[in-house]
Amino acid sequence: MRIDRKYEGKCIAIVRGKIVASGIDIKKVAAESRARYPHDEITLTNVIKGDRVFIF
Repeated sequence: MRIDRKYEGKCIAIVRGKIVASGIDIKKVAAESRARYPHDEITLTNVIKGDRVFIF
């Protein structure tokens, strides 16, 4: 999975291989994604500025 540059410096939530929420505050990103996908496994990560990030 390639992460778009618009997410640089932000936290993202991934469900089933898709980014479902993003923002500066990881607690808010987690809460938003849990509210939308309460029964799915959610992966939370920070996207570092200037680096290319690939998640497999």
